Amino acid sequence: MLAEKDMEPSHKADAEIVTHDYSVYARCEYVIEQPRKLLSRAWYRVKEPKDSKDLTHCCGGLVESIFHKTANQIGEKRVEQLKNAKAQSAALMCPICLATFKKASGLK
Repeated sequence: MLAEKDMEPSHKADAEIVTHDYSVYARCEYVIEQPRKLLSRAWYRVKEPKDSKDLTHCCGGLVESIFHKTANQIGEKRVEQLKNAKAQSAALMCPICLATFKKASGLK
């Protein structure tokens, strides 16, 4: 909804940011370009990781309760892809992805 409005941000960032597409939003709801549009409008230079948009890489969080080790391996692989984009920060849309990436990267 916000992406459809022509609102200007209250301040402008001047930074590079890598996006992680939440797989449910990207593959089922087709929420792909809207976050990028909002970030660009706020003057972020959006960088794409390997496996993005509708071919996004899962964070691993959805299998966490059943396959803990596998979830962590998937998360570690995705964190590496995000790091390889060489941006100053990452934009995530899902709290499950955030929790998974924190664990996979050793952050608290």
